[in-house]
Amino acid sequence: MPPKKTKVATTVTPSTPSTTSTKQVEHQNYIIHIAIQNIQNPRVTRTLSVPPSISFHNLHTAIQIAFGWAFHHHHHFEVNNIPAIWLDKNNPPSPRSNGPLVLLTIGNPEFLTYLEDENEPIADEMTTKLSDVFENEKYKNKYLEYTYDFGDSWEHSVLLFGRANRAVSSDFIFCIGGEGAPVAEDCGGPPGWEHLKDIVKRYQRKGKLDAEDKHLIQWFKNQGRRGCEVWDWDLDGVNQKLSAMRL
Repeated sequence: MPPKKTKVATTVTPSTPSTTSTKQVEHQNYIIHIAIQNIQNPRVTRTLSVPPSISFHNLHTAIQIAFGWAFHHHHHFEVNNIPAIWLDKNNPPSPRSNGPLVLLTIGNPEFLTYLEDENEPIADEMTTKLSDVFENEKYKNKYLEYTYDFGDSWEHSVLLFGRANRAVSSDFIFCIGGEGAPVAEDCGGPPGWEHLKDIVKRYQRKGKLDAEDKHLIQWFKNQGRRGCEVWDWDLDGVNQKLSAMRL
């Protein structure tokens, strides 16, 4: 097994001059819409109001809380060289000859040794602020993705909707909406979740279940889903946990 290579993180700062002053940005929360990709009926999304000055590590923590993840697996953020509104990164708009697909990877440098390209730029999530990316002309309006669990590969699109008014901005992170119950950890990624939802639907309708289906239902209940609910989620509970975050 080849030795791990040390990745050196680059420093990311906002472009200057910026169309929006840093002082103004710091006092207007970002409204960020986050959606787990390749999941439907229901989609699983959360919309967060976040201070621009928080780190990507803080955003990672907020995503884990908002989506009910358990902090069990590695993660990273990627800024991709396709438009932010282009939600199918496997079918990017052409041409792609104007640079690499991945412009920047943000995470823990100690855990980014899997990157194939040694020259691929990385940034430390502990020191990189959201405004360092969203206010940087190189990365502005590019597709930002958060991946959790490189086995199941839960890919989340992270879309900047805009900024909140100063009157409703704060120094805290809070969730203002969303849909879909948290997905089951370690269920096999989006295909496994869709399969589990199909079994849950038959279970709720008193349909026929084989031994494997019954085992999955019991496993799902053991995750704290006694009612096997895939739609409802607790907005107030999410905000209670988010309010305890130290930023």
